[in-house]
Amino acid sequence: MVTYANQKWREITGIDETLDDSAGENFLSAVHPDDRDEVSRKWQGALKNTEIIMFEARWGTPESFRWAMGEVVPEVIGDEVTNRMGVIDC
Repeated sequence: MVTYANQKWREITGIDETLDDSAGENFLSAVHPDDRDEVSRKWQGALKNTEIIMFEARWGTPESFRWAMGEVVPEVIGDEVTNRMGVIDC
């Protein structure tokens, strides 16, 4: 679930600032259709382990996509993953 997205990411993806459109895996709608399966697979893998996951994909709206690097980093306290932070470098 996306809990924060900066202004630039919202502009590129068209996801509004309330983030209602990005809850759950709806953020995948901002990924180019040809890249969605791979990003989804990487995202699901990140949810199942404590490894840092990196990927490259096209992000945007149906009118305009741009390549960006992504990274999902788990927040680990003790032996427990308490959160994950995803970063998209647009």
